[in-house]
Amino acid sequence: MFGPIMGMDPSTIYSMMPVSERKAGVVLDAAVTNPDMARNYESYDIENLQVSVLILHAKDDKLASYEDAVNALARFPEYIFVSFDDGGHLMAGHEVEVHKVVTGFVQQNELAERR
Repeated sequence: MFGPIMGMDPSTIYSMMPVSERKAGVVLDAAVTNPDMARNYESYDIENLQVSVLILHAKDDKLASYEDAVNALARFPEYIFVSFDDGGHLMAGHEVEVHKVVTGFVQQNELAERR
């Protein structure tokens, strides 16, 4: 189901598992935070964030709605939005662009923090 649902090569599972060897927060995020934000998004105080936010999304992501992400942008006081036409949930095929954007975002915010 990785291909049709997640837009990923089935072998991707081998780089994700076993989750038990990863940080404990993975379980909390998947079981608590993600479902709660999906159900109660309006109760999260996003408008008062005091940090820059980087949002990357692929239009063909079958796990997280691209339309919902675009509609949520207006709630963020300061953001950078990067959109890809394809790549699925992991934005496969855009590794170089993602690395460049994330590196630039981190460096820009590190400079702002020093000021």
